[in-house]
Amino acid sequence: MLFAVMVCYLFFYTGRQNLGFAVKGLQSELDYSATAIAWLQAAMLIGYGVGQAFNGNLADIYGARRMVTVGASASFVLNWAFSFVSVPTLAIALWFTNGVAQSTGSPALRRMLVDWFPQAERGKANGFHLLAAGFSSSLTFALCIGVGAILDWRWIFRLPVTTILIGTAVFLWLGRNRPEDLDFPPLPPEESEEGTAAGNES
Repeated sequence: MLFAVMVCYLFFYTGRQNLGFAVKGLQSELDYSATAIAWLQAAMLIGYGVGQAFNGNLADIYGARRMVTVGASASFVLNWAFSFVSVPTLAIALWFTNGVAQSTGSPALRRMLVDWFPQAERGKANGFHLLAAGFSSSLTFALCIGVGAILDWRWIFRLPVTTILIGTAVFLWLGRNRPEDLDFPPLPPEESEEGTAAGNES
């Protein structure tokens, strides 16, 4: 399950850290102002923050597999749509929505780690999750630089983000929301939960 989470998140940043590699093209070809570029970057952060506010609860309801699939697929589509847009206001709206889509990943995957790993092992599991996130930044950098050196800047929003679908496909193949989904018993209650249960019984 940890491997599935890491593979999934290894490619997730390709859908949101690619904008910086296209700024020169946006300014020279589409005449985007520095203010428009700043709003694009802000829109992503705002959308990501807004999504984080409710995606954690949705992950509890629908599970990591569904949330990650929806978010990754939406981010892929929104990146491709962004590559065809020339109007700054529409581009900002798309990039804000992409921020919301991208925010589905981390809460859902962390929920999955909580369900699969006991408290004593969660620090290690989250550490490997963050390791994948760090490599995702490096991978995004390499892919965007490579694509930008060969193709038009628009392809920065088309080719690197394709890998997010590959990572999500591996996640869907290997990952399960809870141990019970593979007929394993759930994790035993933790001390705080046992104390709460004892208090309720008394």
